[in-house]
Amino acid sequence: IFVSAYVPYGNYRGSHVDAGGKAWIPLAPAIKEYQFSPGADTLAQAAISAREFTDSWLGSTEPNELPLDALRARAQAWLTGQPGQPLLDSQLQRRTISARPLGLLPASLPGKLVGTVYESTALADADQQWLRIRLRADTSADSAIAFDQRLRVSELLGRRLTLSYQPASEDDQNIVNEFGALAYTPAYLVRVRARLMLRGEPDAVSGLDWTPGSLHRLELISETPAGEVATSQDLLAGGYSAITIGAQAGATPVSALDVSAPNDGEFVAAQRLASLGLRYASAWDTAENELADLVGVLPIRPAPSIALTLVDYQVETLLDLPQRLLLRGVALDAAARPTRAITTSEHGEREAEFLRYSSLHGSALEHFIFENDWGAESVSADKGMRLAFQNGIARVSQTGGVLPASVDLPAPIRAEIDQQLARGWRVDAAAAELLLNQWQGTLWHAEDPVTGASGWFIAGRYAGGSTTTPPDQWTIVFDDPNTPGVNEDPLSVRFIEKIASTDNQITEVDTETTEPLAVRVTDRRFRPVQGAVIAFRVALGEGKLKGPEPDAEWADEVRIFSDIEGVARVKFKPAGKISLGINLMLDPEHDQFPAFVGLNHVTARAEPPAAPGTAAIAELREPISVLAKAGAPASLATLRFPRNEGGGGGGNNQIDPPGVYSGDWVVLARDRFDNAVSNVEVTFTSAFVPPPGHCYDFNGSPRPCRLELPRFYVNDECQPFVVDAFSCASSVKTIRTAAGAFESPVHLVAGLTEIESEFLYYARVAGVTDLVERQRTAGLDLFDVPIPVQWVYVDRRGALIEAQQPGKPLGYRRFMRFLRLTVTSDPGVNPLGIVAKENGFQFLDLAGPGIIEGLRLDSPSVGNYLYS
Repeated sequence: IFVSAYVPYGNYRGSHVDAGGKAWIPLAPAIKEYQFSPGADTLAQAAISAREFTDSWLGSTEPNELPLDALRARAQAWLTGQPGQPLLDSQLQRRTISARPLGLLPASLPGKLVGTVYESTALADADQQWLRIRLRADTSADSAIAFDQRLRVSELLGRRLTLSYQPASEDDQNIVNEFGALAYTPAYLVRVRARLMLRGEPDAVSGLDWTPGSLHRLELISETPAGEVATSQDLLAGGYSAITIGAQAGATPVSALDVSAPNDGEFVAAQRLASLGLRYASAWDTAENELADLVGVLPIRPAPSIALTLVDYQVETLLDLPQRLLLRGVALDAAARPTRAITTSEHGEREAEFLRYSSLHGSALEHFIFENDWGAESVSADKGMRLAFQNGIARVSQTGGVLPASVDLPAPIRAEIDQQLARGWRVDAAAAELLLNQWQGTLWHAEDPVTGASGWFIAGRYAGGSTTTPPDQWTIVFDDPNTPGVNEDPLSVRFIEKIASTDNQITEVDTETTEPLAVRVTDRRFRPVQGAVIAFRVALGEGKLKGPEPDAEWADEVRIFSDIEGVARVKFKPAGKISLGINLMLDPEHDQFPAFVGLNHVTARAEPPAAPGTAAIAELREPISVLAKAGAPASLATLRFPRNEGGGGGGNNQIDPPGVYSGDWVVLARDRFDNAVSNVEVTFTSAFVPPPGHCYDFNGSPRPCRLELPRFYVNDECQPFVVDAFSCASSVKTIRTAAGAFESPVHLVAGLTEIESEFLYYARVAGVTDLVERQRTAGLDLFDVPIPVQWVYVDRRGALIEAQQPGKPLGYRRFMRFLRLTVTSDPGVNPLGIVAKENGFQFLDLAGPGIIEGLRLDSPSVGNYLYS
C-alpha cells in the first residue's frame, strides 16, 4: 500500500513558494533499504540457554535486577574470558537504514510497480487495524452484550483509553451525591453503567447496568488484515481500568497521556493508570528489541499488544448484599502480545529462545514498574515464585498430565493449570499459595515446549502483576479514581460537605459510633484539599469527640487535618443519659413501639492553620447527626399500678371483685443509665400468699380455700366490662415495653379468694431482677363491701379512656355487693329473696349441697348477667 500526494512538484521544497507544476507523486516511506550485520551469537557460544537461565533466575535473591540486566552481565562475563575481551555491544546484530537522504521529493516509488489492486481516496477498513471492545452482561461468553465498540488502532496509539462506571440513572446519581462519591456509596443502593472514555471524552456507554461489585466479561479483539487476536478479562462493576494499545516499537510518547484535553472528563487516577500501562509496554518493547539482537532473531509483530491496568477491589458483603468496594491495589495484566521471530543466527533455531527470554523479562517488568515508578511494593509471577521457593514452598515442574493431589491450590486454579498441561505444555508452579503483605495467591509459569510461547500468571486472574502494600502507604492514591487531583493549599477550602455514610448513625449510649464522623473539603474547582484544619464541635447533646491520635482524649471540640482525599474524620461517643430525644421506630419490621433516642449534632468548619479558632474559611451547612439509643435492659420499674400509683410494692386495702378488670400495670425497662428501653419482652405472672387461717365446710371442718389467681390481658382480648374475665384473660402474659410518650399497659383481672390473703404480681425479663407488686384481698367472708365500678372503654393499645358512642350518656359509677348465702339441699327451706338495689346489683356466692352452677340475675339498671 502506498499513497499519492498532489503537490506543486515543479518547484516544491515543502512550502508554497511556487504553486505551479502540480502533479500526483507516489510515496512509500515504509519501504527502505537496510544494511544487516549478523551478531556473534554470544549466548549460543557461551552455552547460555533460556531454560537454564530461567531456573537460575527463579533461584536468585537479587531484589532489584531485571532479567535482561542479569543476562547481559552473564554474557559480558563470558566475553571477558575470551581473547581481546570484547564488549557485549560489539557482538550484537545490527540492522540500519542504508538509504541516503535525497533532500528532495522522489519522483517514483523505490520499487517497480507491477499492478494496482484498488485505488481510493481513503484507506479501506479491511486494510486497517481495529480494536473491538465488547462488554457482556456477566462472565459467560454467550451472555448479553452491554456494548460493542470498534476503534481504529491508529487513533488509540499514545492515547488514554479507559473503562469506568457511572451511576445508571438520575436517582442513582442523587444517591451518590448524598454519600459524596461512588466510592463511599453502599454498593447495594445503586446501579452503574460502564463507560468507555478516549482522552477523557465519552466514546460509548453500556445499555445494561450492574450492581457495583458484580463481575462481567470484557473481550478485546485485535482485528488486522492478517487475522484476529482475541483476549478477555473479568471486570468488577464499579472499578476503573486503562486499556493500553502498544505498537511494540517503543516509540509512543508516554508523557502525552498526562496532558489533559480541553474536554477531559477524567482525573489524575485515569492519567496515572494509562501512563503506567504505556510505560510498561514501552519498556518491554525496548528490552525485546535488545533481546532480539542478543539472541539472533528478527521480531515480527503482526498485531498491537494489549495490556490492562486495573484498580483492584475486594467486595465487602453483608447478608449477601455488596456493601463497599475496598481498594486492594492496582494490577497489570499483559492480555495479549502477538510476537513471532525469524532466526538470523548460524547456531540453529533461536525463535523459541527469544520468546522465553522475552516472556520472563515482561513478567519481571510487571513488579518492577510499580516499585520503580510508584514506590509501591508489588508481586509478579517470577518474583512471587522466587519468594515462594525461598520461603520453603515446593516447586512443581511437569509436562502434560494433571497436577498431583499433594499440590495445595484452589480448585479453579488447579483446573486452569490442568487445561494447560492437557495441551502438552510445561508448567512450573509454587505448590501452595504465597502471602506477601496483604496479597495472597497462586503463582505459575506455563510454556509451549515447541514454540517457546509462554505466560506468567498470578492468582489465576491476571497474566501480570499487582501491588501488595496497603494503598494508604502509596505515593499515589486510587481510593476514588473518579475525583480530581489534590490541592495542598489549606487556605483554598471553599466547600465542606458531610460524608453521608457517617451521618445519622445510630449507636448505643456511651458507645462510639461504628464509623468516625467525616467531612470532605474541596476548593472552588471541587478538588480535595489536603492539610486543611477542620474544627469539629458538639452543638447538641452531651456527647464527646476524639481525634485519631492514640493518646487523644474525649473533648467538646477537636481539630483534625484533612487527608489526601480531602477527608477529615473524628470519633464521637454520645453521653450515657439521654437528655434530649425523639421517638423513632428503629426497626419497623420487628419493633412494636418507637424508641426514645437521644439527638446529637456535630458541626464542622475549616480554619486557617496559623490561627485556629478564628473566623472560619468555610462551614458545614447542616450538622452531622448521631442518634443514641438506650442500652440493654438493666432494671424494671413500675410507672402505674392499680390504686397504687407509682408502684413501690406497698399494696392497698381496696377489694376488687373476682374476674373483673381491676386496673392497668405499666412497667418500664431501663438501662444502666436509667434510660427507658422500648420493645423489651416482659412476662407477667402472679402468685398467692397462703393465709394463716383455713376455710370450713358446713360441718365446721377445714377444707381447701377456693382460689383463682389474678390474670392478665391486653388490648381487646377481653371486652371492656365483663363479670367473668377469667375465661378471656391469661395467667401468664408477655408484652413489650414502651418508652417516651407511649405506654404499653397490661390489664389486670382480680383474683378470687375466700379469706383475707395477699396476691403477688411479677414482671420478669431475662437477666434482670424481678419486679414485684403486692395487692391484699379481704376475701369473700366479708359482707357488704361497696366496690366502685365504672363503665369503661379502651383505645387500640388497651389503655382506659372515658368515652361513649355518639348520643349516649357517659359512664357512671355503680355499687355492687358480695353476699354469701348458705342454703340447704331443701329448696323449700330458706328461699332466696333477691332485691335489686337502686343504681346497682348484687353478686351471690352460693354454697351448699345441690346448689346450681349458675344463677341468672335480672337487674333493671344493668341487664342480664350470668354469674357462675
